Amino acid sequence: MMDALLVSNVVLWLLVIGLTLTVLALTRQIGLLHERISPIGALAPQARIEVGDPAPDRSEPYVVYPYLSWTLDSERRSTDQ
Repeated sequence: MMDALLVSNVVLWLLVIGLTLTVLALTRQIGLLHERISPIGALAPQARIEVGDPAPDRSEPYVVYPYLSWTLDSERRSTDQ
């Protein structure tokens, strides 16, 4: 019985070490891809806004679902009338 317990512990520890090495290798690959393909998100805006320019007009509500919107209740009441 002790032999089976010892063998199972050794196998499980080898799996843990193998998975740890796999995670480290994947982390390294993500780092290399991050360096090769630089993130562009907020660093490359579509509209070139200079310092001091007014913010773009966002008066239309951004609708996620037909029953949800990001407008205030007072704005919704004034447009429903």
